[in-house]
Amino acid sequence: MNGMVVAPEPYSVEAGEYILAKGGNAVDAAISAAFVQGVINPFYSGIGGSGYLLVHIASTGESFHLDCSCTMGSKSIPEYWADEYISRSEAYGRYIIKSEENQYGYKSIMVPGFVLGAWEAFQKYGSGNISWKEIIEPSIQLATEGFENYPYLFRLWSDKADTPGHPSFYRKISENEDSIKIYGTPKKTGKRFIQKEYGKTLSRIANNGGLDFYKGDIGEQIAKDFQSNDSLITKEDIENYNVLETETIVGHYKGYELRGAVSGSTSSAQVIAMLQILEGFDVKGLIHNSPAYIELIASVMRAGFKDHLQLKGDPPYSVVINLLRKYTSIERAKYWQEQINHGDTIIGPDTPTGLGSDTTHVSVIDKEGSAVSWTHTLGSMGGSGMVTSNLGFLYNNFVGHFNPVHGNWNSILPGKRGGGGAPLFLYKNGKLVMVIGAPGGSRIITAVLQTILNVIDHGMSMQEAVNAPRFHSEEQDKIFLEPLIPEETSRTLRNKYDVQRSTYMSRVQAIWIDPDTGILSGGSDPRGLDGQKVIS
Repeated sequence: MNGMVVAPEPYSVEAGEYILAKGGNAVDAAISAAFVQGVINPFYSGIGGSGYLLVHIASTGESFHLDCSCTMGSKSIPEYWADEYISRSEAYGRYIIKSEENQYGYKSIMVPGFVLGAWEAFQKYGSGNISWKEIIEPSIQLATEGFENYPYLFRLWSDKADTPGHPSFYRKISENEDSIKIYGTPKKTGKRFIQKEYGKTLSRIANNGGLDFYKGDIGEQIAKDFQSNDSLITKEDIENYNVLETETIVGHYKGYELRGAVSGSTSSAQVIAMLQILEGFDVKGLIHNSPAYIELIASVMRAGFKDHLQLKGDPPYSVVINLLRKYTSIERAKYWQEQINHGDTIIGPDTPTGLGSDTTHVSVIDKEGSAVSWTHTLGSMGGSGMVTSNLGFLYNNFVGHFNPVHGNWNSILPGKRGGGGAPLFLYKNGKLVMVIGAPGGSRIITAVLQTILNVIDHGMSMQEAVNAPRFHSEEQDKIFLEPLIPEETSRTLRNKYDVQRSTYMSRVQAIWIDPDTGILSGGSDPRGLDGQKVIS
């Protein structure tokens, strides 16, 4: 067995499996799969985006977090943005201003981190058995030769919905000739989608290494384009971009050790904190997805959102560390346990629930037992909508995640980092047993939480755990239920809560490693992308 690759996009899984079969390790395979994701899922991911990459090294048992999230440029935002400020579209992102320049166009772009994250992961943790060029080759081929467009991408491409904080993709690309040339006419299902310019850019990265994107010819082209179009990013911002590598944050739940990404913008710590609150309750003794079960878990969800919202504007690192220590502490878990046991209704933040699905994820484990959990994204659907002439890829729009009004803890400031995700590893008696992560806005957090509970407390297989109906609770006293949760359950909960139906609950991608036999089993979420695939 070479290992296992789990992701929403079949082509990316095949690329990762191909690299494993050639002797590459989990890092090599994850990089290849992630680059392919940027080609075949270009509205949600790509080399113009952000990421959080967890690495587990089997030989030492160590794990590391490579923060390749986007960074804010050093130029000042327009003063009129503060006057244009309207509200926030969701708890974990998307500040609305009248012009929406923070959501699309060149001013919405932060310095991309994806390529350098991949490059540094390859150099530090790659197998050495396979070249960087070989790893990137599958994405080059898919961009240059094209692929048959699939139903999900066509639906996404054709959607012209336009809401505050989430302008339509057509609005985003309307003033960029290069974007219109590539994306102006949706490719129907079955039609071949070729991205030759993207392929050429990927070839340059493959031949010259990841630094070319920042300090070489590609970086020069990007810098000139950004300067010509009055972005917030200077050439020096691009050249000086750095990946932050840290140890993982650690927590515990019912005999399992959890390790996650350390950053104000990630949500690994929030999942850990919620599980530690649930340590004080008999989750296993409750009927799965019964009213009592949903009420308990939803209360813990809202407690987690109430605490961790303060971290999402990337406050100073010292503040992040102190808050993470506080909210993942046993003392904080006991505080919320007491509130819930007392019968208090936990009220979440007074901000709208996020519905963003604009991200992707890849989970990988190799035959040696090393693993990667990598969430990466462009921001909202289609990112900024901007493409640099002859480069062929979209840039992120993470500026819109920060407060356009000066003087707030989450205000726009040079160097701030932005992204999203909750990549996690779970261990039992020192052995890695789960690699997990997901795309899906704030619902990443609650989807990953429920999937872990489904395995640990309810004894589900990995695929059963991912498939099971989910719910989400974030703002005020609202609970969102998937359609498969019975109406009788919904009616019971409505006696106390604002209950609504929702058809989107993230797309979990996970691998379970049996601690006794070492047998791998994957879980790829049936929600969202067409034709999920697990290869082992």
